Amino acid sequence: MTETRKERRTRQKNRPINREYDEAPLDRQNDIREQWKKVRKIPILARVGIVLILAILAIVIGTMIGYSVLGDGSALDVFKKDTWQHIFDIYRGAE
Repeated sequence: MTETRKERRTRQKNRPINREYDEAPLDRQNDIREQWKKVRKIPILARVGIVLILAILAIVIGTMIGYSVLGDGSALDVFKKDTWQHIFDIYRGAE
């Protein structure tokens, strides 16, 4: 007899995910948890820092490419204060 879809889902939901962890005594479960904590090679704050640095780097490179290719200017002109002052003046409607 074939099982219905609902019976199969119920059976799959009730199946233990990690039999080694479920059948281990409590002190062994704590050891397994500690092992998983040690697996993380790069701490979370370091990951956040790396992502922020990469995002800033992408923004800088994107503005350089955009200003030099689309704006027909020098790529290093992006870092000049006059360039940004001109952009903000256009945005505010001063020019």
